Amino acid sequence: MLRGTGVSEGCGIGKALIIQHRSLDYSGVVFGGAQQEKERLRAAINAFMQKTEQLRDRLQASAGEKEAAILDGHMEMLRDPFMLSQMEEMIDGGATAEAAADGVCNQFIAMFSGMDDELTRQRASDIADVREDLLGIMLGAEQVDLGAIEPGTVLVAHDFTPSMTGKMNREHVAAIVAEVGGMTSHSAILARAMGIPAVRQRCSRGVAHRPMRGGGRLSRHRAAGAYAGADGGI
Repeated sequence: MLRGTGVSEGCGIGKALIIQHRSLDYSGVVFGGAQQEKERLRAAINAFMQKTEQLRDRLQASAGEKEAAILDGHMEMLRDPFMLSQMEEMIDGGATAEAAADGVCNQFIAMFSGMDDELTRQRASDIADVREDLLGIMLGAEQVDLGAIEPGTVLVAHDFTPSMTGKMNREHVAAIVAEVGGMTSHSAILARAMGIPAVRQRCSRGVAHRPMRGGGRLSRHRAAGAYAGADGGI
């Protein structure tokens, strides 16, 4: 049995579904001129706002107003004139909209990741969530539909961001298992608010490459039985 840290009480037994990061490679995107890139950036930000507003409403219904406010914070980041001006400055220097969003977000991620306070470091995870969604919109990258999962599913991923949690069909999620995130992480807070058992399990090869109860190895295309309990067992 693999062991981890329980971050949300309860137990869940079901088929494990591995969620892998979508490809956000923008190396093939060609710079179309500063004006066009700025228009693409602003269009992506508007789409992000609309999408996040909808997620916020869903999260408020499933977890509560306080927890839904996490997504308010995500929207506030992209309303920050300084962050937007930094992105547009990179575009003026010849960067594509994708490179500008990626570069500025990574600067903030590096800054917050170096803080001593765990709650402040959580901001790095929030910005990474915003970065991934914004790039996904610009690149048209598909995302796993967590609202369409089968009943009794144990979700397994490197991390569960607030935007991912907001898309979950709570009634079909038996438990979640992540490689990162502590008791104060937003994913743990949301899991507790939604009553979803959650375990953080660190290992050198990653959860997706380790055998779990039920036999076989987990992969994107294969499901195996999994157990997650408050004692941290898997």
